[in-house]
Amino acid sequence: MNRLSITYRHFSFKLNASILGCLVLFLFSNCSDTPSDLSTYGKWFNQEHGYINEKFINKLSFRVQYKPIELMMLRELEANTAYSKEEIENLRESFGSSLYFLLEIAFDERAETINEDLLRITAKDYNAFAENVKHFAFNMESAVELSINGATIVPVIYHYERGFELGKKQRFLFAFQPPESINKEEVTFVFYDDIFKTGKNNFKFKVINEEVPPLPIDYKNESV
Repeated sequence: MNRLSITYRHFSFKLNASILGCLVLFLFSNCSDTPSDLSTYGKWFNQEHGYINEKFINKLSFRVQYKPIELMMLRELEANTAYSKEEIENLRESFGSSLYFLLEIAFDERAETINEDLLRITAKDYNAFAENVKHFAFNMESAVELSINGATIVPVIYHYERGFELGKKQRFLFAFQPPESINKEEVTFVFYDDIFKTGKNNFKFKVINEEVPPLPIDYKNESV
């Protein structure tokens, strides 16, 4: 074997090793984005991945998050706990086929710090403040809707988290039940703001369940 042949083989080996190393690095960098445990799972559903839509109006932040079933299930699961497949399936079924959205209204953190209850900034007196609280607690189902392919869907239930961070933030969880016949891949969450007078606010989302990462669950060994 001549020296030229040895040099060529050595170069070919280094080139192949380099390509293999790049391939491994590429695969690792793409796979590493997938949450590997329950403690980091919820952080994956952020603005970068299309699950949060936020608007800033009049020194206020209006933030909507689409919460797929897996993210709703996360609240009921504990880290370092093994579950049976039946337990997970029953938990999934408990949320049905609804679409869940979290609306958060807060002061714009980019503006100056305001040490005041969010509902007091538009209230001239205590009675007006009480009316704002009443509206958020009992009438918000009439202030939001989903627009899907021309159809308007109203929420079937909502939960108001009054007192979140001493009134500096207001949070609402809504559940919508669109008909099965409607293509739900693209939806618009619509919020009609009567308290802060920002009008009609649209938040668009792509609802593609196939892109939701699986829950990193430890399953029980159920083999007999």
